[in-house]
Amino acid sequence: MIPYIVSEDEIYVDSTLFDRIKNGPIGRLTGCISCEVTEELNGQFTARIKIPMAALHSSRLKRNGLVYMKACQRLGRQLFRINAINKTLSDGIVEVQLNHISYDLNKLPARPFTAVGKTAVVNAFNNINYQTTYNPWLFHFNMETTNETSKIEVQVPKPWRSIMGGSEGSILDVFGGEWLWDNLSATLKTARGTDRDYIIEYGKNVLDFKQEESIANTYTSCIGYVKQGDDPVVIGNVVIDGNVDSDYPMVQVVDLTDKVDEDTQVTVDLVTQLTRNYVNENHPRTPHISMDLSFAYIKKVAGRTVANELNTINLGDTVTVRIADMNVDATAKVTGYTYDVLNEEYKSLSIGNYKNTLASRISKMNRQIDSSPLYAFPVGAVFTTYSVLNPAAVLGGTWSLVSVINGVYTYRRIG
Repeated sequence: MIPYIVSEDEIYVDSTLFDRIKNGPIGRLTGCISCEVTEELNGQFTARIKIPMAALHSSRLKRNGLVYMKACQRLGRQLFRINAINKTLSDGIVEVQLNHISYDLNKLPARPFTAVGKTAVVNAFNNINYQTTYNPWLFHFNMETTNETSKIEVQVPKPWRSIMGGSEGSILDVFGGEWLWDNLSATLKTARGTDRDYIIEYGKNVLDFKQEESIANTYTSCIGYVKQGDDPVVIGNVVIDGNVDSDYPMVQVVDLTDKVDEDTQVTVDLVTQLTRNYVNENHPRTPHISMDLSFAYIKKVAGRTVANELNTINLGDTVTVRIADMNVDATAKVTGYTYDVLNEEYKSLSIGNYKNTLASRISKMNRQIDSSPLYAFPVGAVFTTYSVLNPAAVLGGTWSLVSVINGVYTYRRIG
């Protein structure tokens, strides 16, 4: 697709916006050397254009201007705002850096409000009384699980993009899920993609790859708990992620206290349901691999059919990655992509865990270790925990205390 330059006046009017853009752009950037879109799951959504200074309409590229281009097969055409323009006189090339139109939410602050539950959060976003200026975006909550107890509290004016994600206490932090940005529409989904019966295999449909990390230790199940004030901790039942055939499950402990209101009557059944919600949203059994896969010149090597198949993959999809030389045969999520707008095909995909949230997850894990009454790492018939609570109370059976070293209790199963 050839990118269009579009007018600012056209984007905030009504639902006929994109028909008008299609039929009456300011100018088509037919002289583009390259045009690429990069998006990461719950992360960046940017674009880059390279065009000769002498090319038609290149002089109309102005900072804060708008360009309309295809972001990928699934999303179709999206609006991007020009963030920076770099000119190199030696080669006469203009490099334009752009952000998706959703970045405008960084400059649209909300007034203070409190909303309990996802329905109230949606209503707050779409409520004109909580806007400091005109906000054309629509917010949708499309999650499989219901959560009407978690609270979003904005105490001072704050940009909507920050409220939606990227900070502690944000909508993304409280409710989880994955954001889908589609022009002036924002949808929080349980998962953006689907489980795909598709194998990405080195030598077949991948020509090059860079593996950043491979982590074999995954959890097969979770146990959640809620601790409110001085009340006794309420522990739910173990919830298995998928079909796990193991005598020694790897159990992840999850603090779900922030998922319930302080006035809620907490029961084992409620904590178990919250744990099930967590498992459905996070899939702890999915191996955490991280690699970048390059599809450069795949048409020349594997043919147009394979290239077309790859273009049907969407951000958030779960696929199988198979690289025999590195003994990799695992299921993982598509967490990022770079899309060639001019040729309408992927240049690369990133597979694995969320890079942009890895640090915060480690930080959260460390907080759990410090405060959790039960944080366990069961390995075989050995069970280590940061609590004096005997694992028999959670996993059943008979366990014997073997040692206590630096506050770590080690038990062995004896029956």
